Amino acid sequence: MDEWLEAIALMETANSLATFAFNHPEYIFPEVGGEMSGTGGEGIGHPLIPENECVKNDWKIDGQEQCHIVTGSNMSGKSTFLRSVG
Repeated sequence: MDEWLEAIALMETANSLATFAFNHPEYIFPEVGGEMSGTGGEGIGHPLIPENECVKNDWKIDGQEQCHIVTGSNMSGKSTFLRSVG
């Protein structure tokens, strides 16, 4: 039974991702580059927030940087930004 439930879960996951990709053809999926110099993106926004309401940000970390500190007042979008980057 456990193997069947795991198979169903994998199919549901693949179906959800395929439906999202079909409904959002303009969405760009991440690509892994050849260099290991850092990570980042331009126009990063949460995929589940409607396009006209979504605030998009550019972000990158490279070189000698090891971390970024995200600060701000309550309800300013810190958690949404971190989810988008994740």
